[in-house]
Amino acid sequence: MKMISSIFLSLIGAISINSCSDTNNSPSDTFTVNLIDGSSKQPIPNIEGGSWSPSFRHDIALETSNFGNNVQLDGGKLKINMAESIEKIRAIELYSPLSSDMNPDNLFSQKYYSQGDLYFSLSAGLEQTQVYYTKAKIKCIVNVTKPENVGKEFNILLIEPTDQKISIKQGFNLVYTIKPLSLGSQSVNINAIGNYKNQIKWGLDNITLPNTLIEIFCNESETKDLIINL
Repeated sequence: MKMISSIFLSLIGAISINSCSDTNNSPSDTFTVNLIDGSSKQPIPNIEGGSWSPSFRHDIALETSNFGNNVQLDGGKLKINMAESIEKIRAIELYSPLSSDMNPDNLFSQKYYSQGDLYFSLSAGLEQTQVYYTKAKIKCIVNVTKPENVGKEFNILLIEPTDQKISIKQGFNLVYTIKPLSLGSQSVNINAIGNYKNQIKWGLDNITLPNTLIEIFCNESETKDLIINL
């Protein structure tokens, strides 16, 4: 009789636990984001400032959500505890990168371009990848010697990788401009990618730039000169 009672109580306990799980509807899995260096194609190592704040998005239409604990980069991975969500998760948004004192000049931010707040739909799986690129610059020096080019507009554009989530320039106008041109030297600094063969194109008085590409390899944190004679 005692054995039957124990089985009965165990069944009631199991039903109660399942009911709570269905009501809360919080996944107990881990959501993993692999952070990859876009130039080396290798996992990004642990680095100061590599901390992200996860927001669990529940109902997308109603924009309901709750935050979880900050997640540190560990071995090229961010592992988010989905059990911290108070409701069923539709998507996860990561606000990043943060350092412990919210310093925007932490080592991660100094080394890599921001990709903005990262948004992941769980329909794409519990393990996804985000690519970051290291910083560099190209100093474009324009030497104007021909009078017919004086007064014209010089436009130059960096071709960004297809897996770049947001513009490296982080502006609405992706074209860097010098105007009006005058005799002598003028220059403009272009945000480029470190440890990478950058592709750029330029033109005069034409927003639709020519298809001719110039390739320039930049090391990380390097400023490489590009001289154009007009």
